Amino acid sequence: MKQKTTKIYNKYNNKSINYMLVTTDYLRLLNILQKMVIANQLTEKQASELLHKSGLIKLEENKWKEPSGAILTIN
Repeated sequence: MKQKTTKIYNKYNNKSINYMLVTTDYLRLLNILQKMVIANQLTEKQASELLHKSGLIKLEENKWKEPSGAILTIN
């Protein structure tokens, strides 16, 4: 007998919650990209582009907005 699976979807964009990034994911990504920039594995522009592709919107220097509306301030 095949087991049924239930997916829960975000009401704003119909993406499965299992695949959505949360604040801790964004913070981890920021930390990893900062380390890669320091190690000269990425340029700051490339890191910024990856953050944008992840769903963050750059508001100003060191401030990013999550798709949920939360504002992340990076030191």
